Parts: sequence; structure tokens; C-alpha cells
Amino acid sequence: MRSEELSSLNEPVLDWPVPCDLADLDERYQRLYVRIAESDPALLAATLHDVAAQCRSGDPATIRVYAAGLLAADRPHQAVSVLHRLTETHPDDVPARVDLARADIAVGFLDDAAAQLTTAAGLAGELPGARHEIRRRIDGLAAWRRWMTLHLRFHELRVAAFRERAEAGSAGADPQAARAYSLLLLERNDEATAVLETARRAAPRHERTLELLTMAYLHAGRTEDWHRALRELEQVAPHSQVVELLGDQRDRDVEVFDRDQNDLLQVLTQRALSGDAEAIETLRGQCRRNPGDRTRANLLMFAEMAHGDLDAAVRLADQLAALDDPGHSLHYNMAQVYWRAGRLADARRQLDLADRTAADERDRVEAARLRASLEEKGCGA
Repeated sequence: MRSEELSSLNEPVLDWPVPCDLADLDERYQRLYVRIAESDPALLAATLHDVAAQCRSGDPATIRVYAAGLLAADRPHQAVSVLHRLTETHPDDVPARVDLARADIAVGFLDDAAAQLTTAAGLAGELPGARHEIRRRIDGLAAWRRWMTLHLRFHELRVAAFRERAEAGSAGADPQAARAYSLLLLERNDEATAVLETARRAAPRHERTLELLTMAYLHAGRTEDWHRALRELEQVAPHSQVVELLGDQRDRDVEVFDRDQNDLLQVLTQRALSGDAEAIETLRGQCRRNPGDRTRANLLMFAEMAHGDLDAAVRLADQLAALDDPGHSLHYNMAQVYWRAGRLADARRQLDLADRTAADERDRVEAARLRASLEEKGCGA
């Protein structure tokens, strides 16, 4: 094995400070950042709200500090959105682009991160020290991506090996848990969950299976299921790290998970609707890995329509229409896709269902307004 391959076994560390140290921030900004980073968790939302209000002045340094606070508060998706808007209004702001690259990495937008750093390097032509720092980060990101490629390939091979053992009937609880762990790392959550549920039926008191199943359910947003799995784990292994992590924070962790997922989907959707090919492909990948996730399918359907791939949007609408009780929001959105595609009977049927499944008068009014708007615009408008 070559030395480069050996070194790849140790994950490179992307230890970049945020806000980045390419621009001197005076004491006022430093105090602002410390106020966010060291805020009591119970007061964090209020603190961030106060700092967000200060950002209305448009001061780039304040906005960067706010975004850094969002990262420190484990809200990377919001940080991406904030910094993305800042670079749109201040395209020559080198530190903002470097900070956005770090936030992009935190949410998995690696191509975007590389592009931001490359742009920042070009803008930093008159700043030799800054150019060197940016180049170091570009090289660090490239090294990390090489490591990640090998890391994921290892887990793909591991999944295949454990699958063969399972098919041969020689896989016990430990190999099944190892297989599921690799599947979770590969973001194949539905497949991992299926493996873990089968393993739990065979060995209902296997600690590692219950730990991973709890996390898989949590990742999928299946609140009742992960609560149930956690209670089973508490009975089997009360000192499990997963119990210690989640046992006293059920409600809070669900809230944090939902918030982060919503933030990420919002960012992805905004980018997809603006024609960002990577964001659309990310949504497609998430839908492939989580075929039962209605929220992602709904967002992808709209993104495909906005991006001009009406056939793909209609295929998704057909899949969603076949579900039991899709709900008001999905009926409302599918109506728009069908109408755009000229399938007026399907569109009107979805509008009827949107009206029937309305939770309140507001939903009914919105459905009526959509019907009137579509009828006025005509087919394919």
C-alpha cells in the first residue's frame, strides 16, 4: 500500500475558524460572537433573534458573526442561507465566501464549498497571506474528499460482504448491526432500518441493534418509533451512550432535528428552484435513499417542474397520488403540476381532495384561490 493510501486511513481535520481569520474583526464583533457561542441553551433562540435584528443594518461583519453563531449553535443550514444572501449582495467579500465554504461543508454541499474557495482565491489576489490561507483550505478540502471517497468505498464493500453472509444464513446480530451502521453512513437509511428491524425481531435484546435503530428512526423523523426503540434500549442497556444522549432530551432533540431538516430542505429547495443543478441532484439522491419521504418527494416535484423537467414532476405526482391519505398540502401541490402538464381532470380531482382535507378555513380559501387562478391562466400556464 502506498503512503498516500495509508495516510487516507486517518480522516483529515477541517479545523477552520469561523468567522475566518482573513479579516480583522474588532472587539465589538468578537464580543458579539462570544455572546452567541456561550449563550445558555435555554436563551439561545432569543440571543440569535437579537443578533439577527442587528443584521438588518446590512453590515457584512455583523452578518458573518451571526452566521458563525448559527454554526456554533449547530444550525449550519441557516448559516448557509444567511451567508449565501451576503455573497449575493457583496460578491467581492472574501471572508464571507470563505465562511460560506465552511458552512457548505457542514451541510454536505462540497462542490459549492470548493467553488466558493476558488472564487475567494481569485478575489484575494492583492492579499498574499489570505491567498495562502485559502489555498491551504482548498488543499485540505481536496484531501478530505479523497479520504471520504475511500471511506465510503470501504463501507460499500462492507455492506456487500455482510449481505452475502446474511443471504448464506450465517449472519448473527453483530454482523447485521455492522451492516446497518455502514448503510447509515452511506445515507441509505431506509435499507438500514429494514436490516435493523429484521435483526431486532431475531434478537430483541441486542444492544447495538437497538442503539442503531433508535438513531435510524430519529434520522427519519419517526418520533413515535424512536421513542419506543429508546424505551426498549433503556430496559436492555440503561447505561448505553445513546440512552445518555437522548434519554433526557427527547422533545428537545426532536425539535432540533425537525428544525435542521426543515432548514436544509429550505436551502435545497431555494437553490433547486433557482436552477442549481447540484441542489436538484441532492434532492433526487435524498428521495432515492428515502423513497417513503413525502416531504422530500413533494419538494423535488416542485423543483423538477421549476427546472423544466415536467415529465419528472408528473411521475412524482403520480407516485404521491397513489399514497393513502397524502394530505391537503400534497393534493394542493399535485394539482399545480397536473394543471401545468395539461392533465386537467387529475388537477381538478386533486383540488377537490385538497378542499376535502383542508384543516381549516384558511386551507379551503387557498384551494379555492388556486382553482380560480388555474382556471384563469388556462392549461399549461
